[in-house]
Amino acid sequence: MENSWTASAMFACFTHKFLVWMLIQCIHPYGYHENVIPKLGVMEKYISDHNNGKTMPVYATEWSMQTEDTSAGRRDQAIYTAQFATALHASGVAAMHYFLFNDFQSWPRGFVRSEKAKQGKYAVTPGFVTYGTVIQQLAATEFVGRETALTSPAMALRFKNTKDGTDVRVLWATADNTSLIVSEARRPGAASAVQALDIQGNSIPGFVEGLGKPFLLTASPIYVLGSVVVQDPAPIPLADSYVGFSYVQGQDNWHYGYYDSGHPPAFHTAELSSDVWLFFWVGVEPYCRVYDIGGVPGSVAPSVRRWVANITETVVVKGVLWKPNGGGQTVSGSIVHNGTPLHNYTALPGVELDFTSQAIGVHTGDTLDFVLSGDGANVTYPIDDHTRFEVRIYPTESFEIHNVDTHSLTAQSHLVAL
Repeated sequence: MENSWTASAMFACFTHKFLVWMLIQCIHPYGYHENVIPKLGVMEKYISDHNNGKTMPVYATEWSMQTEDTSAGRRDQAIYTAQFATALHASGVAAMHYFLFNDFQSWPRGFVRSEKAKQGKYAVTPGFVTYGTVIQQLAATEFVGRETALTSPAMALRFKNTKDGTDVRVLWATADNTSLIVSEARRPGAASAVQALDIQGNSIPGFVEGLGKPFLLTASPIYVLGSVVVQDPAPIPLADSYVGFSYVQGQDNWHYGYYDSGHPPAFHTAELSSDVWLFFWVGVEPYCRVYDIGGVPGSVAPSVRRWVANITETVVVKGVLWKPNGGGQTVSGSIVHNGTPLHNYTALPGVELDFTSQAIGVHTGDTLDFVLSGDGANVTYPIDDHTRFEVRIYPTESFEIHNVDTHSLTAQSHLVAL
């Protein structure tokens, strides 16, 4: 299932009372996994609301990452495994089953290689050790909560060991240049009891000496054991297109629609629709779509995600534009303020573009439209023009004050080569 699997796959079950015959929920949560925790929380509430206040066990019966059988590919797979297993455990799933245990045919995604691998029969991959570390550190824990905002690029998940009461935190970054300040909570003069481990269970040298200073995170999770306080110095956005995505128009000031061909073009509200995979907002053309991580432009009608300002503020927009496939149209992402175009970015196939807008003065009721448009080529299959277009809207002041000198020690520098 894709990124909107929570609402998409279960919607019919709830509305058509299928829960009467269901004992467990089995999910295949592929996609952007950082938000699996709130999304599973939403699903739990959906089940409870439609099941006389009762929840039911959720089993993640298939999850994994397809990769290339290279050192870099296996390393990315190991990092993904640590992230997603941690997130699923935090979500409270009753069981999780990785797909596959060993490489099979053209799928190099196993914890061990294939029977005929040149490295040796069923040779262990980095993911095997990484998953073992997750089990060792988290199997006896219960999830306490996330210690950073949903909109923060810093993941800080706190667990507590149910046997000895030890706090275990798992930290990683979902964006570059992301730091946290980790300080020890202990009596003055007492010896430090804090440990920091990488995804293979190795101690991170120098971490304790750097406590109290900004620590630069990477995508590779680290485990921090002991009594600490976590502070996030990152600015908090006013709005986040991914976190704030909804199947309700206007929720969290987000609206979903498309432009017509007028001069200037007018905004029209899209209709909620779905295919076999997910729900999305669809415009006047069947492939003019808006969903959580981006959308698809129609061949005539651009797809539009609109934010209506609920404050008077000077803001800056940071975002990412990425068209993974080379077929279909040439796609552009633009920012339009009250009908006036401000920025236009072209999505080059396979190239992830991070962008930051100029300062934009908005007043309550102003609109910022984030528009995906194509060059008019015929769209025959939406995956060709599927484009990631995520934005976060920040008060400009937060960027003027957010200039942290980061401690030289990083998780990356002490990660054992995979």
